Amino acid sequence: TYTLLVSAPGYPDVSSETYIPNAVPFEAEWWVVNQNYLEFEIRVSFLDPPDTENFYMIDLRDFPGINILSTYLRISCIDPIVDIALNSSWGQPLFTDKSINGKSYSIIIRAQANRYSKYLTVRLLSLSMDLYKYLVSLELWDRNYYDNFSEPVIIYHNVNGGVGLFGGYSYRSVEIENPFYSSDYW
Repeated sequence: TYTLLVSAPGYPDVSSETYIPNAVPFEAEWWVVNQNYLEFEIRVSFLDPPDTENFYMIDLRDFPGINILSTYLRISCIDPIVDIALNSSWGQPLFTDKSINGKSYSIIIRAQANRYSKYLTVRLLSLSMDLYKYLVSLELWDRNYYDNFSEPVIIYHNVNGGVGLFGGYSYRSVEIENPFYSSDYW
């Protein structure tokens, strides 16, 4: 658990508290769906830790490490466990363990790759509850932004005496071969 306390002369103190959840190991296997459109599917299989409330996000990147500018690949997922996907229907799926607490589960995502990355990185992120609620509210706000008839969405925050988010996450990653990689592409 981490606590943040900020003080500045002439301003009230602000504080927040969050935690960094444990990363959950997983396995990933893939297969080609449509060669012409560079589409493939990945099955992400993991064992949800029992007796804890867990919040997850899956993403797919086309770089091998965390020190390079990240490039997210567009993914879709129609699994019933997914609460919402960031960036509309083609984004990182967010979900909880409400219906799978302590059980093994496999979720399938579909993606379109490129031809220039030899490897792709699949990540299963374990989010703090605060970060999960913030991401869900931000996505709902974004979806309703241009809809004059939508209900207002309040962006979740957890900073006492102020506005903002203090959240945590950890992740495990698996590198897979890009099924469409071609050294002749360039």
